[in-house]
Amino acid sequence: MAEAIAEIISALLIRLRDPGGASTSRALAMDILDRSQQYYNESLRLKLTSTTFATLPWVQLYPLTSDLGLLSVSHVTHQNRDLFHVTMQDLHSLDRKWHRASGARYECFVPLGFTHFILWPARPVTDSVTLIGPTKTSALTSETQTLELSQERTPLLMQLTELILLNRLQDDAAFNVVMQNFVKFLPQEMLQESRSPARA
Repeated sequence: MAEAIAEIISALLIRLRDPGGASTSRALAMDILDRSQQYYNESLRLKLTSTTFATLPWVQLYPLTSDLGLLSVSHVTHQNRDLFHVTMQDLHSLDRKWHRASGARYECFVPLGFTHFILWPARPVTDSVTLIGPTKTSALTSETQTLELSQERTPLLMQLTELILLNRLQDDAAFNVVMQNFVKFLPQEMLQESRSPARA
């Protein structure tokens, strides 16, 4: 059974040598833990969401709105085909007038950070694609909630949160100790995830 946020925050404050929350409030610790969970999931794509997205005629640039439930776009399919994931530089190399191009089907997509993405080329009709990306985890608003990622992810999330809070407290000695452990563990984590399907 997953630990309640209250237990995780209490453990974090003990590790910060501030169990009473004098320098770091429980609300702040929960906020940083919430952001760490989203960052961790976005980086390693542990929990993914798939959604149908309606496209417009002659439009290439689309906003990544919050109602889609995605932190970013990592994969797109159209007419049972996987679109190529390219960069703006790639797109410019393919077609210097890419922004005017149209075609019978989409060929590639370009993620633009966490706010927009491009589908290329534009289509002259309304259509739809399937967007796949890391899930935007629910905001932590109560200490009775649990983390959405699996319990085996909790130690790294706690370390990431602890690093951010130690940096805020300017505790360099403790920060360096935690960072050494974090750096040793993270490459293994990323290597394992790159070889296996994403999971929660």
